[in-house]
Amino acid sequence: MPSPEYRVWDVNNDWPFPREVMLSCLPEVVRILEWAHAEGIEQRTPGWYARRNQLTVSGSILNDIVGKGYADKRKDSSGKGTDGWNTCFLSKVGLDPAPFNGNKATLHGQKYEDEAFDKWCKQEGMHGFTMGLLQHPGYDYMGGSPDGLTARGNVVEIKCPLNRWIKVGEFPSYYDLQPRFYSHLMGMQDQDSVFLQYKPGEVFGFEVLDHVMVPFNPEYTLGAIKTAENFNTAVQEARKTGVVPESVLEFRRFAVKRRLKYDFGRTCPEIGWPDEYLDDLFKQGEPPLSDAGMDEILEECMMS
Repeated sequence: MPSPEYRVWDVNNDWPFPREVMLSCLPEVVRILEWAHAEGIEQRTPGWYARRNQLTVSGSILNDIVGKGYADKRKDSSGKGTDGWNTCFLSKVGLDPAPFNGNKATLHGQKYEDEAFDKWCKQEGMHGFTMGLLQHPGYDYMGGSPDGLTARGNVVEIKCPLNRWIKVGEFPSYYDLQPRFYSHLMGMQDQDSVFLQYKPGEVFGFEVLDHVMVPFNPEYTLGAIKTAENFNTAVQEARKTGVVPESVLEFRRFAVKRRLKYDFGRTCPEIGWPDEYLDDLFKQGEPPLSDAGMDEILEECMMS
């Protein structure tokens, strides 16, 4: 029987894998695949969304928590804490004034991520694997869904940017903890990981399939994990007591103003922004949290 062609295999839908595929894997990879099949939660299923919402820390927000996420590239506009830490904190305690539920760019990434990984595996001559959500074996509040894992033991972080420009051969620092976090979670922290960028030709008129090796860095990763522990402790305390640090609330007020100013300027560009109204609003307490509440504030601003 000929060996299966190099491709991406999914632990939820393709298990058990052909014997030749398993023999191509490092023993540590076989252990991870068996674990992911037994305990992982398939992506974008009701159970996946439910468990993901219960986690305080995941690979996708670790850069933000330590102040090295994309939001922190523009520095902190509030003067209190980092944009990333505060935004994540507000989200975890149900106070995010502008929850992010995806957009055109994230849908584009979801559409082309599997295609990118499959093309790269064929190009590199090895098998790759996708899996669902994995909980950290040592921390019940920590986990996530890695983009991919190779038979050689490399975690793969895949980006298919629609609008953001990433130079070929470059690994942006605001992503640097994502693949390292998943290597740590899987117990593969002695392995380098892979950053894979893909721009499909059918969208851009030219194709980019570029990968950069991300060096193993245990000290840096463990330092971020320690910061994440502190973040979780603060979140759990706020959930228990209902008391949010003033520095976080100050950032939230800034974020509410930023969102409303954008919406108001877009809706009524000919009318000046009523800062006095918002100042009075904040004196009355924290503004409403829902989109409906935001719309109500906007309507009152337009009438004032």
